[in-house]
Amino acid sequence: MAKPLPLPDWKTPAAVLLLLALVWGAFGGALQCGFVYFDDDQYVFENPAVARGWTAAGVRWAFTTGHAANWHPLTWLAHMADVELFGLDARAHHAVNVWLHAMNAGLLFFVLRRLTGRGALAWWVAALWCVHPLRAESVVWISERKDVLAATFGLAALWAYAGRSPARLLWTAGGFALSLMAKPTWVTLPFLLLLLDVWPLARWKRGAAVRLILEKGPLFALALASSVATFLVQRHGGAVGSLDLLPPGTRVANALVAYAEYVRLLVWPSGLAVLYPYPDGGHAGWRIAAAAAVVLGLSFFAAAQRRRRPWWTLGGCWFLGTLVPMIGLVQVGRQSWADRYTYLPHVGLILAAVWSVDEIVRRAGAQRRWLPRAAGTAAAALVLALALGARRQTAFWRTNESLFGRALAVTENNLLAHGNLGTWYGMQGQWEQAEFHLKKVLRHRPMDGGARHSLGNVNLRQGLKKEALAEYRIAAQDPKQWEAMNNVAWLLAMAPDGAEHAGEALDWAERAVRAAPESGKATVWNTLAVARANAGDYTGAIEAAEKALELARASGDVALAERVRSRMALFREGRPYRE
Repeated sequence: MAKPLPLPDWKTPAAVLLLLALVWGAFGGALQCGFVYFDDDQYVFENPAVARGWTAAGVRWAFTTGHAANWHPLTWLAHMADVELFGLDARAHHAVNVWLHAMNAGLLFFVLRRLTGRGALAWWVAALWCVHPLRAESVVWISERKDVLAATFGLAALWAYAGRSPARLLWTAGGFALSLMAKPTWVTLPFLLLLLDVWPLARWKRGAAVRLILEKGPLFALALASSVATFLVQRHGGAVGSLDLLPPGTRVANALVAYAEYVRLLVWPSGLAVLYPYPDGGHAGWRIAAAAAVVLGLSFFAAAQRRRRPWWTLGGCWFLGTLVPMIGLVQVGRQSWADRYTYLPHVGLILAAVWSVDEIVRRAGAQRRWLPRAAGTAAAALVLALALGARRQTAFWRTNESLFGRALAVTENNLLAHGNLGTWYGMQGQWEQAEFHLKKVLRHRPMDGGARHSLGNVNLRQGLKKEALAEYRIAAQDPKQWEAMNNVAWLLAMAPDGAEHAGEALDWAERAVRAAPESGKATVWNTLAVARANAGDYTGAIEAAEKALELARASGDVALAERVRSRMALFREGRPYRE
């Protein structure tokens, strides 16, 4: 293993402080951004378990819940810690994300310096990586705390592995386990460690291969357990796309295009958006072929350079391999690709590029003495240009309107962006804009449950209960739209002629109870209690209300618990609930 450069004491603190300054310059504008209604609601400010801060019940919940179709207890605990310290001040939550990213930049510098002994090159890799505009989604989106947190522990694992301590594998496993408990992004870490054994650590020698593989057995076991748990939780939460919607051939084609896009966006980060939708009719054949050529070309080049330029083998495999869990072969979500998925993989390509430039400069520098200084000036200009691009990209995260408006400006047929804007405008009481965007979605997807549910909410807030009920009925045909089912039950139970609809209201409430995820159980049991009482079943109503009260208390929803208690008193007196 190469030893770290013997730099004077002042150089290392100066290098780290400069990285911190670059991160602040690129992403300090995040402190002007608020929460967005794009996961931030269910992760933080509308999540009762998190919004209470640190509690014993909350800690138990963090380790046992599959909320938001993920199992990442450390991420939940981190959000709870923010609330405990700062309340629901979005600026403070953003500040913590930026601070963690800055710390990751410093960690990456130290890790690469320890691995390679090339302190200056390690700094340039960390600098180019940390200010790239593609980092904005991971850093500025509060819900992506899991990205930066997983990286912190993943980099700590790399630091431990590069050392000589007899306990280095134990520390590596500890960092790896904590990283997986924040987000299973680093699930490919054992394979990455094998690459590092080849270069730059030079541990992969004759007779050592079997030992190096076997010593990572516990890490592979952790990776397998995390992968299985993640798949099961995401499938149970409805986040894993069906093969009927996205056949294997479509997924492979999209994966190839996504790889090529990640290369393009690294070199030319333009047209960045919070979501890139699948194109109608799939990707064009020429684009798939071009993307396949990029992926195969990079693969063969990385393999061919394994002796002469081993940093390309490491960097190319780092990029291609660490993207595998996020490339869409097992589709999670509705995006073709995502900026946040490059947080770890792009380190590999940047490392390979920096080491290659250094090789060129060292070879040609003897004859062209101006070249090293010119290369340094160009690199500094590139870092500053990327930081300015990141600052601009950060500004788009200030509000829902700016975030999804930007997505519509740089993508085509982005129905998710239209749907989110329609929902947001509806919440703000801007009915005309809300209906415009929601109906834009419904023109392409008439049975889109989410858009129908949001349009029903818009009608309900305007007092158009009949129209709202009609929209909710259509939305409720989607088995995932438990809120629409619950709303149908509630509106039928609250109707002036509710007695005539008591049976139907009860049926919809029971369907909502079966369909609701853990986070919505208290709400639907409350509706079931009301539907039973209004149908004359007060014993059943009290039982359902007791269940709703238990769930509301467990989740920390004090307001709902109070409402359930007051209604339970009516049921005990043999009286229905009416608004």
